Amino acid sequence: MKCSGSPTTCTAPSARDAAAEFAGVLVASAFAPLAKSMGFFGDAVIAAAARSVARAERGGLTDALERTIER
Repeated sequence: MKCSGSPTTCTAPSARDAAAEFAGVLVASAFAPLAKSMGFFGDAVIAAAARSVARAERGGLTDALERTIER
């Protein structure tokens, strides 16, 4: 895909990637109290784990969001 007529080619995230990122944010916010109890790196650990879970799950929130984005 071309960006604004520029000769530079850019890539846009797929609907699945966008849905997984959003679902990851929601899961991470649910585990915010756990992140605080983990200390300095808690937010980073919880965010990474939440994104991983959101990308790997099938038939749940990520799939529903993906279908909605594609419509």
